[in-house]
Amino acid sequence: LGKLLSPPAVTMLISMVFGALGVLPNGGQEFEFIWTWIMPLATCLYLLPLDLRQLRNFPQIFLAFVIGAFGTVVGTVAGYFVMRGGVSWKAASSMCASCVGGSLNFAAVSRALGLSQ
Repeated sequence: LGKLLSPPAVTMLISMVFGALGVLPNGGQEFEFIWTWIMPLATCLYLLPLDLRQLRNFPQIFLAFVIGAFGTVVGTVAGYFVMRGGVSWKAASSMCASCVGGSLNFAAVSRALGLSQ
């Protein structure tokens, strides 16, 4: 399985299966501590190694990001209309945030929309 998928994908897949089977817990004080303290700290630590000299390439990189983000949002809206119902808009929003801004965005949007409960 590791040759077909990246290690993060395998980890997420195994976590989803264990969560669906009830092997992993669905909440608790530990999760609240992570959401309140660890995630904001991780965001700050993620930005520490930033090399400000690379900002001279910013216009080209930003344009590519905007085009990619726009395509992701259009795809998310289209996907929502195909899979309507229930909390699908919340799931679509969280996945869109993940594609545009990474795992930290996914975690923040999921928490803001109440998907972590």
